[in-house]
Amino acid sequence: MNRTAIFLRCAVALILLLGGKTFAVDLLPPGFRPLPVGVHALVGGKIVVKPGEVIDGGTIVIRDGFIQAVGKDVAAPEDARVWDMKWMTIYAGFIDPYLTLAATNAPISTSDTQPISRAGRLTSGINFFGAPGEKTDRGNSGPGYEVSKITPEVRAVETYSPNAKTLESLRELGFTAGVVAPTKGILRGSSALVALADENPNQAVIKPDVFQHIGFETHESDERAYPGSLMGVIATIRQTFFDAQHYALDAADFKRNSKGRKRLEFNTALEALQPVVEKKIPVLFEPGSALMVDRARRVADELKLDFLIVSCGQEWRRPDLAKGSARAPRAVSGASPETPSGDDAADEASAAARGARALPMRFIVPVNFPSLPKLPGDDDWVQVKLDNLRAWDWAAENPALLRQQGLDIALTTHGLSDKKVFRKNLRLALDRGLSENDALAALTTVPAKFCGVENILGTIEPGKLANLVVVDGNYFEPESKVREVWIDGRNSRVQVEETKEKDPNTQIPKTENPEEGAPRKTNAPPGKATTPVVAEQKPGEPENKVAVKDKAKAEKEKKSAELKELQKKRVARSPLEGRGVITNPPAILIRDATIWTCGPEGTLTNASVVILNGKIKTIGKLSGAFQESQTLTIDGHGLHITPGLIDCHSHTAILGAVNESTL
Repeated sequence: MNRTAIFLRCAVALILLLGGKTFAVDLLPPGFRPLPVGVHALVGGKIVVKPGEVIDGGTIVIRDGFIQAVGKDVAAPEDARVWDMKWMTIYAGFIDPYLTLAATNAPISTSDTQPISRAGRLTSGINFFGAPGEKTDRGNSGPGYEVSKITPEVRAVETYSPNAKTLESLRELGFTAGVVAPTKGILRGSSALVALADENPNQAVIKPDVFQHIGFETHESDERAYPGSLMGVIATIRQTFFDAQHYALDAADFKRNSKGRKRLEFNTALEALQPVVEKKIPVLFEPGSALMVDRARRVADELKLDFLIVSCGQEWRRPDLAKGSARAPRAVSGASPETPSGDDAADEASAAARGARALPMRFIVPVNFPSLPKLPGDDDWVQVKLDNLRAWDWAAENPALLRQQGLDIALTTHGLSDKKVFRKNLRLALDRGLSENDALAALTTVPAKFCGVENILGTIEPGKLANLVVVDGNYFEPESKVREVWIDGRNSRVQVEETKEKDPNTQIPKTENPEEGAPRKTNAPPGKATTPVVAEQKPGEPENKVAVKDKAKAEKEKKSAELKELQKKRVARSPLEGRGVITNPPAILIRDATIWTCGPEGTLTNASVVILNGKIKTIGKLSGAFQESQTLTIDGHGLHITPGLIDCHSHTAILGAVNESTL
């Protein structure tokens, strides 16, 4: 009998002696760490259930990662670990709807003209895939679209790998979930909503496909790759969706009758766009400029897409375009989309008959405001352009301006190289008109709704995920510290950077010099400011060190408050203020001018022009006095009048590179 058999027999005998009970529950694998107790009670805190609804001194009960109960008179369960939240404020976990975690590229900008270089023109023909003898794979490797920048089949969820340092910087701001987005190309692929916890990515994913991302991108390391102009980008987007629509119709027809037909071309890109075409997944545009916001809306309306916009931060330049027209209603998940008739008027009438109503535009708004330049002297400010000063002045007001137009906004850290600036910039946005309720909604309920997870995130209510933010005061005051965040019912402590100044709540040890005053110990709650009591100064004695320090601190705080109040005041005029026609009288008379008619009459001298309601009525010599009321009369002596000039080939209304020199 071998040793294994002897061991097994001994084990069986031991089990029988112990009454048939095994040790399967007690024998744990090596390295196993039991999970902590999953029942918690957060007691005594100020609970912000949702924007506008607050419970003072309430209790939150968490069980197995979900919120079990919330209320003023909720008792802590006997099996719960109790957390004292007195003096603390508890918010629902914040959601960042646009995270580009591994990206090094800056946010898209389409506000300037981008010339095509000579090198790009000289080599423009090299990248023409599909020509005989060149390359059989037309775009990226494998089945896909023929344009390499069109990759809607990419899924951010497939490559998500939590980075502890990156996630910690977001948790320090109170974010507990975020939408991880792809960053390359034009049709970039789908993003994923994940919990910002240091855990297995399989368990971190909340929703694998949230948005399909489209960027009006013309920058690329290989400037020969098509498209290289904004016109080319828009043409490519439209063509791709037309192809996706045809792909679906062709596949449906092939399914009905495949006999004797050549097999269909398989295209992963067009397959990936089917949920977008059916309005089951919304599109997130990053247009890059105030003018292209309007173009994104027009493209989305034409293609009948459910869409959102990533704010470029400069919608204040043209708020009328940001408001635009309402977007089309989103299809109900699981319902079959209506087949367009090809007649826009008929389609709109059909939508109205079905009770569909237009929805307001939606924006995801970064708070990466430009910084005021630091210049050596006052005279150097004359070198700063007025537009730069206007951008600095208006940037912080952009979120409030969008809300004032009734638009839904969510806030994001996108574009901030230093995430710690987020709360400071958020405070600036509040000082320039954004309300705290709107700001809180933009961090909680609105992004949850945008992502389609409002049933599990965004508020502190029973049945929702226990994602919470604990702050020792008001989150919208940067001095208040985020102490901890809860993700899926687990407490994640936040490394709080304390100030180097001594806490006035602690007893200062006695010094050798009795004349040096010291703050007295107080019983003030944590996070509550106290006024240090300084030893009285006798007449004729020099100011002690503590008094000097307190005086300097008070002056600094006073100056900071004055600057804060000044920041709230309007400095620059609205960019649209004063624009439009100078005057528009019903009648205009220009007397005794030289008129170049550019017609059979040729050039007339000492002639007059009469204009009524915007149209020319008479030209030539006036026989008598002009009898129209409210007439604007202009003396035309020495003036020449010609028809309005027409530029028959103008690029003035085009953004980005004009000529498509890549192909």
